[in-house]
Amino acid sequence: WTEATDWQDLGSPHAQGCGADEISGAFDLSADGSVVVGLAWNGCTPDAFRWTGGTFTSLQLLGTPFADSKNPPTNRATVVSDDGAIAAGFAQNGVLGADRSPAVWRADGTGVMLAETHENPGEVLSISGDGITVAGQLGFDAFLWTPGTGLVTLPRPEIFLPTDTSFPNAINH
Repeated sequence: WTEATDWQDLGSPHAQGCGADEISGAFDLSADGSVVVGLAWNGCTPDAFRWTGGTFTSLQLLGTPFADSKNPPTNRATVVSDDGAIAAGFAQNGVLGADRSPAVWRADGTGVMLAETHENPGEVLSISGDGITVAGQLGFDAFLWTPGTGLVTLPRPEIFLPTDTSFPNAINH
């Protein structure tokens, strides 16, 4: 949305969604608004996308569907770096019952799961302006990840109960 042009419908990279209301959804924008990330329904399976200048890039399909599913795994790009080069979110991880695992994708669409063997659900919730650091939730714990350090679990506040979950929803640029 801009004041000058009002709402812009991005459409979908897929021929059909999952019904009339499930086509695609934007989750974040780059700092200048030129890159949009989110999920697009490919039939009834959502996959992660990157949109720029009217062109969709389907991001690499990561993860594993649940054992009894005939659909591919669900992916979503939730956040994008200020320059639009790095997107992050989650990929379904059905084999371990984790539901979803944190994932990061580059502008060319290639990606990596950050906690592929973890048995607790998680996803990336925030990203630094330069895209080098992402933060998210894995099980009840918050984490930081960079390509150099890998996934590092953050300490839990002393006042937390064992079942309280940390959600790092922002990173200082």
